Amino acid sequence: MAEKPEFKSMPPEGREFDERDGPKIAEAVRRHRKRPVVLDAIMERSSSTSRHAVRSPYSDDDTWWAMLADAFGTNSSQTAHVFLDQLQALCREFWDEEEGKLVPNSDQLSFAITFIQSIKPRNPMEAALAAQMVAVHFATIPNAEWAIRGAERNAATLARLSKTYAIQMDTLRKMRSKGRKSKQTIKVVQEKHVHHHQHVHIEGEGQDFGGQSHAQRSEERMPKLDGSGPRLASVRSENAQGDGLPIPGDEGAAAMPDARREKHGRAEG
Repeated sequence: MAEKPEFKSMPPEGREFDERDGPKIAEAVRRHRKRPVVLDAIMERSSSTSRHAVRSPYSDDDTWWAMLADAFGTNSSQTAHVFLDQLQALCREFWDEEEGKLVPNSDQLSFAITFIQSIKPRNPMEAALAAQMVAVHFATIPNAEWAIRGAERNAATLARLSKTYAIQMDTLRKMRSKGRKSKQTIKVVQEKHVHHHQHVHIEGEGQDFGGQSHAQRSEERMPKLDGSGPRLASVRSENAQGDGLPIPGDEGAAAMPDARREKHGRAEG
């Protein structure tokens, strides 16, 4: 019996990448550096309102607001404020052990902004659709967690949310393809079929028809309506002399008498 292989448990920290993955790692780092700047945001609990206050984590606030407005497809700071207010309402709170209270989850807000930024909305209408996609995503993941544990109600909700997300993706695609002229190419292939038909009719042994077909020979032997063409041979009678039976023609033809007009007398007895 073969021995089971021994698997060494990997240490939770301090692991090193395999040297064979060096080219892949270098390519991943290159793509990471070429990606656009991600806009983060910080949420803080506000004492005056029920909403959380959102502020920039960068030293240059004006540049942050300009890039934030561009991420929402607008040049209006008021529109950017509305989007931030709606997105932060989707974010949850978590218990902070150090502060001993619930604090807003700034990571979720940064994720929502990055999500919309990756779609690159051209106007606030597309940005609004992207924000709805964020909301559907935030609602999908918790239902997926409960569905995995066997909750049937959450599984049904998960199916509806997944379908809604797919519809949103298709709607975004249609919005961006509207007005574009699609080029359609039709390739026509011509096929040539050649059929050879050959009919061989043998009438008698050793006969030569001079290269004529059976249909041509039959047509030549048929008499024409105008009287031209070959004449039909007379049919021989059964008498000893073998006299030919006359072929009736249309010369001297008389009308046949109408039997209904003749008056027959009674036979005298």
